[in-house]
Amino acid sequence: MTFTTCGGGAFLHIPKTGGTWIYYLLRENGMVASPFGHEHGHLHNEEWAFSVLRHPFGWYASHAAFQRASGFSTWTGAEHPLAEIVHHQHPTIDGMVRAILEESPTFLSRMYGKFLDSSKYVLRNETLVDDIMSLSDKVGWSIRLRSFREGRRNETPHGELSDETKRMIEECDPDAFVQYVNAPNV
Repeated sequence: MTFTTCGGGAFLHIPKTGGTWIYYLLRENGMVASPFGHEHGHLHNEEWAFSVLRHPFGWYASHAAFQRASGFSTWTGAEHPLAEIVHHQHPTIDGMVRAILEESPTFLSRMYGKFLDSSKYVLRNETLVDDIMSLSDKVGWSIRLRSFREGRRNETPHGELSDETKRMIEECDPDAFVQYVNAPNV
C-alpha cells in the first residue's frame, strides 16, 4: 500500500518487500497521513520518499510462494506493478520463477527502477527493523516497535530456490542485483 507519511514523506510500495508490515507499523504509530490504496504509485509530490528492496532471490521466491498460496490470484489491475507477471502458474516455486524469467527476463530490475528513481531513502527487507528505525531518526519520527519486532517475519514460507533457478535469475536480470547493492541506504 502506497501512502503519504507525517513529516512530508511518501512510502512507495514495491510489492513483496515488506510494505504491508511498514504500513501497519507506521499506522499504529500515527505516521500514515493519507493512504493511496493499492496503486503502488511511484509518482508523488512529497519532499522525500522511501521504498524497500528485497534481494532478488528472496523477491522471486516470495512472489511465487504468495501466488501459489493465494490460488494463483490475478487480482492486479493493468497499472499494478505485478500485472505483467501475475498470470504465471506452476506447481513449484522454481517452475514459476523460471516461467516468469523466460517471458519477462528483466522484470524485477525494471520494476525496481520505477520506484528507485523516486526514492530518496531505500530500506532492505532483510534488515527492515533496523532500517525503519534509522529512517525514523533521520526524518524525526517517534516509532515504538511494540509487538512489531517480534512480528517481523515472512508470512509466506517459500524455502530455497534451486541453484539452477538462482543462476537463471543472475543471468536474466543482473541489474536487479546491482540495484539491490547500489541503492542508497537509509
